[in-house]
Amino acid sequence: MNARLDAAAPRLNRILLRLCALALCLLTLAACEVSANPTPPANPLPETTVAVPTPRQTLAPTPAASSATPGPLNVVVWMSDEFAQAPSASGSQILATQLAAFNATYSNARVSIVPKKPYGKGGIVDLLLTTQAALPQALPDVVALDLRELPRLSRESLLQSFDSQFSPALLNDLYPFARQAGQVDGRLLAIPFTADVLHGVYDSAQIQSPPLTWSALISSTARYAFAAGGENALVNDSFLAQYVALGGHFSDARGKPALDRVPLRDALEFYRNGLARGVIVPNVAGTKTADETWRLYLTAKASLADVSTRDYLRDRAQLKNAAYAPIPTRSGNLTTISRSWGYAIATQDPARRVVAERFIEWMLTADNNAAWNRAASRLPVRRSALNLWSSDAAYRDFINPLLLIAVNRPVTAAGDTLDIVLQTAIVDVLANNLTPAEAADKAITTLAR
Repeated sequence: MNARLDAAAPRLNRILLRLCALALCLLTLAACEVSANPTPPANPLPETTVAVPTPRQTLAPTPAASSATPGPLNVVVWMSDEFAQAPSASGSQILATQLAAFNATYSNARVSIVPKKPYGKGGIVDLLLTTQAALPQALPDVVALDLRELPRLSRESLLQSFDSQFSPALLNDLYPFARQAGQVDGRLLAIPFTADVLHGVYDSAQIQSPPLTWSALISSTARYAFAAGGENALVNDSFLAQYVALGGHFSDARGKPALDRVPLRDALEFYRNGLARGVIVPNVAGTKTADETWRLYLTAKASLADVSTRDYLRDRAQLKNAAYAPIPTRSGNLTTISRSWGYAIATQDPARRVVAERFIEWMLTADNNAAWNRAASRLPVRRSALNLWSSDAAYRDFINPLLLIAVNRPVTAAGDTLDIVLQTAIVDVLANNLTPAEAADKAITTLAR
């Protein structure tokens, strides 16, 4: 038996050595696991977060975040591609420069602009509505939109009111039409950043003194053009301007859509008489947009025309003998219709709303508002920006009174009903289907249903 044990000893020794080696490995692995997951200290350091002030605080410029802090708050702005990518290389560059300056100044935030179609399927409003229904968290923080869309988006609860303490100096500096354009039912839902209004342009080689009244126009040799055919079946700004100049309103004392009979009848009468006297170009009923009217003037088919400031400012450097004037009205009083685009806030997150408001304030400083609108061939909305916007003192002196009395194109809870009713009245009169008085009565009756 002892011989057998002696013979097996080497084998037992090898087994013992292997068991010792295995135990040593297990101890090493255990030690590694402990070092990879150390026991936390009894008093852990608090997490570092980006300080975001409440809406009543000022978002002061902050130093760049250290490696121990989270990254900047990413804020997304949806903007019409017309503004984000155009209208000129200088306009796009100015927008990019202003945005970069904001991001550099407020380093705890990062604002990015995403271009979108302005209208129609896949346009800004369509995308807002579909995104809200399908994936609300994908909504932008800020949206730049046509302010005629505000009532609809307000009904859908898509936009957030601005803080009651939002930049009083900025709001008080807005032209009256601009401040009104951003409000729905007393709530401030948007801040305009650009505007377009209507005024006259005439060929100074053919017309020495522009007619400022209907009687002066009727007795002149002018060929007067404006859009009367209806843009997408909706009444054009030229007719609205005449109606407003006559004292017409678009709603009653309760805020419901309504029209005033006498101003409506008289504006329709002016259209009929102007055509009969030959001072209004014969194809006015087929002219549907301000752009089409501008082409009539550029091709010398009209010597006087109602044009948008956007068209005039964009092309005036290449024009010869083109002078500007107010739209002729019955008594010669100033009138114009304005269209505005503005910034609205969609995010409900308090921290993002603070950044959104600071971004809008930044873009609406007098210097920034003047610089971008100058490059975009559009009008600034701040009175203090006007002198910075253009060195042409004569045009500034001309446009400022128009901006002070401008009336926003009406938008009602009834949608396009008012526009369609007015356009139908114009069509009936120009086609000699109804007299101006009959067409006015029909429009008022239809709207009241």
